[in-house]
Amino acid sequence: MHGLKPVPRMGNKPDFRQDAVAASEALLAQHGQAADTSFCLRNEGGQEVFRGVKRRLLTLAVLGIIGILIGGMIALWLKFAGATSESDEWRKLAIAGAFSVSGFVLLFTQLKMFRGIVRNHVRARLEAAGENLDSLSGIHVTLENAATADVAKILPEDAGLLFLQPQDRSVRIEGLTHRYYIRADDVMDVLLSGGQVQHSSPRVRIAYRIGNATSLDISLAVDSTMKQVGYSLSGKAPALFDQVRACLRKKESPGSAPELGDPLDQFDQTT
Repeated sequence: MHGLKPVPRMGNKPDFRQDAVAASEALLAQHGQAADTSFCLRNEGGQEVFRGVKRRLLTLAVLGIIGILIGGMIALWLKFAGATSESDEWRKLAIAGAFSVSGFVLLFTQLKMFRGIVRNHVRARLEAAGENLDSLSGIHVTLENAATADVAKILPEDAGLLFLQPQDRSVRIEGLTHRYYIRADDVMDVLLSGGQVQHSSPRVRIAYRIGNATSLDISLAVDSTMKQVGYSLSGKAPALFDQVRACLRKKESPGSAPELGDPLDQFDQTT
């Protein structure tokens, strides 16, 4: 169970994972390290870190948007008011361009900073637990509540590193705020959502059970702007989908059909 321990609840704001966390903590308290189940557990201090990161990144995002807007307003003013000379026109265009470019730089800096913060915190946590992140092949992902994954957000609900563990037929996600361990035997479905059909970036949706009475439905996307744009434009399924699906495929008895349904009915894979 990878050295799991329950973490006290932080705050009273409802969280889509709260039932999953409660079930995971109950199973851990009852069975200890022998608990043979998938789970979702809070990271100690993770919510505080996330709130601090969110404040900094929101500030950068606002400044970036303001810069872009100022650049656009200067350009519009120049278009309607004109310039006193050619040199004056070029000077105002340069100012407008500087504001706009600076705004875009701040927006991209925000994304890069977020990924760096996530990786550094995950690395510190794993190293404190005796693991070497350099020896693991983690995939940067963002994580959302599958029910609200299509709602636009400045920041995802969690982000971290996903580790494929085919030898155990499991997937492990070390997030900034939570840890997720998903066994193939507990998986209810692995689907593709979004994509060209829904005019959004494709995501990998995983629904899994925690114990006998609780389930969690999450949506994952590769944390790479260029890859997301490429998948959206091409209509191709992200490599992450095939990797996760192969890792979580249930054992099949001879002559039986796969237990995971075909998810490609809701996703356009034409190239």
